[in-house]
Amino acid sequence: MALERGYALLHSAEDGTQLQRGEPHDEVNIRSDSIESIDREVHSDAPSCLPRGSLVTSVWVLMSVSLGMGVFVQPKVVARMGYILGTGIIFLFALITNYSQILLLKVINLEYEHSGKKYNSFSEVSKDLLGQAGLIANCLTMTLTCLVANAGHLATATQMLHDIICWYFTGTYNYPFHAGQRFVILWLLCGFILPFCISSSDLHSLRYISTTSVTVCMILAVSVMFLASQQLINHGVADGAAYVPAFQGDFSNTLSGAAAICFAYSSIINVVSINRDVQESKRTKAIEEINNYSKKSMLSVSLASSVCCVFYASLSLLCVLAWGNLCANNNGNILYLFPANDYWITFWCFALVIAVTLLYPIINVPMVNNLETLVMIVVNEPPRKATGCTAFAIRNRRAIISILGMAVVIFLDTLVTDLADIFGLCGSLGLGTVSMILPALLALKNRHRLPTRDWFGASFVLIVGLVVTFGSSTSIIMDLIAHSGK
Repeated sequence: MALERGYALLHSAEDGTQLQRGEPHDEVNIRSDSIESIDREVHSDAPSCLPRGSLVTSVWVLMSVSLGMGVFVQPKVVARMGYILGTGIIFLFALITNYSQILLLKVINLEYEHSGKKYNSFSEVSKDLLGQAGLIANCLTMTLTCLVANAGHLATATQMLHDIICWYFTGTYNYPFHAGQRFVILWLLCGFILPFCISSSDLHSLRYISTTSVTVCMILAVSVMFLASQQLINHGVADGAAYVPAFQGDFSNTLSGAAAICFAYSSIINVVSINRDVQESKRTKAIEEINNYSKKSMLSVSLASSVCCVFYASLSLLCVLAWGNLCANNNGNILYLFPANDYWITFWCFALVIAVTLLYPIINVPMVNNLETLVMIVVNEPPRKATGCTAFAIRNRRAIISILGMAVVIFLDTLVTDLADIFGLCGSLGLGTVSMILPALLALKNRHRLPTRDWFGASFVLIVGLVVTFGSSTSIIMDLIAHSGK
């Protein structure tokens, strides 16, 4: 009951009406603040020139949540596992996560076919079909996913900003960057983006940041693949100390690497909103139209997964063959393979720093929404009368959550500098559950309405999700502890 009240308090008044009306001066009015789901927040940043519900828009929005800084860490992951094994796992996770998204689409479209219900968010689906445990699991893992994703992005932006400035003034990347200096720069960057995090209405001015970030990443990725191809043509495959075998055979590296690759396929976050927009593109509820909507959504998912897979696999394989173990240098960011006087790469690296930094407030919104839901579940009901610190905390709860989240991000980035481990934690702690475990459970619960082959498929996805969530997380955390003790 506490969970249901907490969920209702957050989501029953999306039109902005007050949930609790009190007397002036002595009561705190609790508003829903039009809390948006992660799907709606990310999708709202789709390019305005494209119509919602179209195939092109759907594919672009699904790609926009996957193609990010993680693409430049994948070569290090592949180098750790071997170029054949690593590339194979990239393709394997593309198939698994794509099938997982299709399972989710099948479940929500069955609900639409039978009851006409349209879901606005993944958390709404989890609450409706999996009950209390489903909502808690969804909100908790999405909170962790967004926190660690922001940590990975901000760590990248901080390191690259430091190095670009150092090269500009000293001509070298080798200027030291100690933990204390990292801490200060992190706080300076966070101070710059904090106003956007506190006031979500300011996000309108950042509505094109997701598109800009993806565009910059794609330009850099294509540029790196071109330069890697040139390296292979001119010098051949990396040999000697830089040589990477086809298979490394290290089980621990494979586990942690699988989580980092899982992080790369995060488009499931947008699947529910994409499907909703496809459903709303026409008003008819004829069965043949419903089936067409379902096929259109599934086609969008498969196309987006395919494009992302091609980028990840091509970039990783070319870089590992061209530069070998050098891909693991500089915390795994392959953009450091190129000299700073390669102005084309350096310019786009600086653009990436700006775009990734401004992406923080957008990712922060779903983190705040999901954590606020969890808090309201614990609180059960907001107090009708509150004064002093309690009233202040209730009125400013979203700002407080944003500031506490920043503190966690800064603490994590100060202690952990390996990007592969940060993105791996994001994939294992959050996306393993969101991308695989929850969709598999939704499908298994509705197995009586799905073909038999989907029972076995969902069971396989569930097993892989459990391995990534628990096995990979344990491997990464143990490795971090071992390195911290040295």
